[in-house]
Amino acid sequence: MPGLDCILTRASRRIVRAGGDAQIKVIGVGGGGGNAINRMIASGLQGVEFWAVNTDAQALENSLAMNKVQLGSELTRGLGTGGNPELGEQAAQESLEALGASVGNADMASVVHLLVFITAGMGGGTGTGGAPVVARMSKDAGILTVGVVTYPFTFEGRRRGLQAHDGIETLRKNVDTLIVIPNDRLLDVVGEATPLQDAFLLADDVLRQGVQGISDIITIPGLVNVDFADVKSIMCNSGTAMLGVGVSTGKNRAEEAAMAATSAPLIETSIEKATGIVYNITGGRDLTLQEVNRVSEVVTSLADQSANVIFGAVIDDQYEGEVHVTIIATGFSQTFEQNLLSGNVVAETRPPPPAQSQSGQSLPWNRRTGESYLAPMQRLAMHAAGVRASLGPRQGDSSTTDYRIFIQDKGGKNVSAWHDIPLWAEDGLVNFICEIPKESSAKMEVATDEEGTPIKQDIKKGKLRFYPYNINWNYGLLPQTWEDPNHHNSDVDAAVKPLGVLAMIDDGELDWKIIAIDINDPKASSVNDIEDVEREFPGEVDKIRTWFRDYKTPDGKPQNKFGYDDKAMNKEFTLGVIKETSGFYQNLLSGKTENTKGLALK
Repeated sequence: MPGLDCILTRASRRIVRAGGDAQIKVIGVGGGGGNAINRMIASGLQGVEFWAVNTDAQALENSLAMNKVQLGSELTRGLGTGGNPELGEQAAQESLEALGASVGNADMASVVHLLVFITAGMGGGTGTGGAPVVARMSKDAGILTVGVVTYPFTFEGRRRGLQAHDGIETLRKNVDTLIVIPNDRLLDVVGEATPLQDAFLLADDVLRQGVQGISDIITIPGLVNVDFADVKSIMCNSGTAMLGVGVSTGKNRAEEAAMAATSAPLIETSIEKATGIVYNITGGRDLTLQEVNRVSEVVTSLADQSANVIFGAVIDDQYEGEVHVTIIATGFSQTFEQNLLSGNVVAETRPPPPAQSQSGQSLPWNRRTGESYLAPMQRLAMHAAGVRASLGPRQGDSSTTDYRIFIQDKGGKNVSAWHDIPLWAEDGLVNFICEIPKESSAKMEVATDEEGTPIKQDIKKGKLRFYPYNINWNYGLLPQTWEDPNHHNSDVDAAVKPLGVLAMIDDGELDWKIIAIDINDPKASSVNDIEDVEREFPGEVDKIRTWFRDYKTPDGKPQNKFGYDDKAMNKEFTLGVIKETSGFYQNLLSGKTENTKGLALK
């Protein structure tokens, strides 16, 4: 097997159920917020009081909401704000008294369970400037306040993106929970050829699903009911949250919907980092408790053991034959910028500059995730110091079997990720090629049988391959290594992954799996061997072993097995594996070992 596999490590569940009721309000601020509540009303969302809030009198006239507040009638004279958030804020401040009716007050909150959703399309004037004012009024009154907003598409321009970023950070300080939906991520679902109007409709519908997912489990009696206090315990003062939606039909619809929701493009950070999770399961009268249990198993297996997890299961006749799963993960400590846009808040039409290694040299990066393909990691934890390489040209469309990513040296010449990147860096560190970034499912790999060994997506029976589950670690190979399938190790009956290594058997062949930690990880200095992984990341090795044991079973294949009594071997053993596979690689290049697989050796 070409290339020694490596996994970059970095990694629960208290389930609460009860019954209850609440008064829920959805306040749409500005044009985007107004469009979103129109979508909710048209879809038949029940048990919710809708309010349209805008400076634009014409937009309010066309709103489907029963309750309306015109902002800044003296300031804007019934017109919009011209995309100016400062005017939007001033208009809202002018209309505080009128807004009080939409939000409610502290006296009401003390006798009625109140939940206020504030929805807006960020980047314009009224929504960006006005939504934080409305949110502040609500939260100051002691009302559970949740913001559900969109971040604009790239094509809407740099200015709108900058305004959206500033507005989101202001809003975040004035809500209990903030869900931000980056519109560009929706294109991962529907594709860049989607008509403009459909793209905006999709954004509105995702806002609807986020609101409905929470409101349904509170207001609609179902197989499993949740009361307001449970929801509040998770969403009160919870900071940044993320939204995922999954839908499926057929025999395995429950598992498939759950996996789709937990690996949705809008879930940018693993839900295992969440402190609270609310999810809702909706189906027709054919929805069974067994299916509810299957969804729960998927979600809870990904959540941290200390996370507060609540769920509801709702029966809706219009979903006969389908299972819908909506998941909201809360309590992420990072800001919107850190969590959702990986530091590239205002998306440009060109990629950001390549990442830099510690030695100051450019490293390849993955456009979709913003991560470096040459990830710097600690000794098994890979460090790309001294590597003078960056991503070169792409070939083909990313959604086809022809797609290839090439790596270039500093002079612009294509180089091989397998042959030209050295295995060893300075100070005993090794270089690592990240083929499959964390929280993705496309089975990307270095094409060792093609000239130049570019990165491509694996193909089976003419179709692009995806794992049935997102991989929870950065996964790739060590350059200039080769696992000789003819080499016999008498101690191993199954495949292994090594700051340690496990031994896994894949279709009868030994497939070493290296476990590593990012050199930039805050705990890197204290994690130097496999025992340290167990201490600093309890249960992480078990999660890795379980993932690789079971990932083929959804396709009807047997579980993989592991040698050495399923144990992860220590660093010293791991370094021996690396040196051994490096020797196999040298024998392959020199001709001492016959190239029976047709591998590209240049």
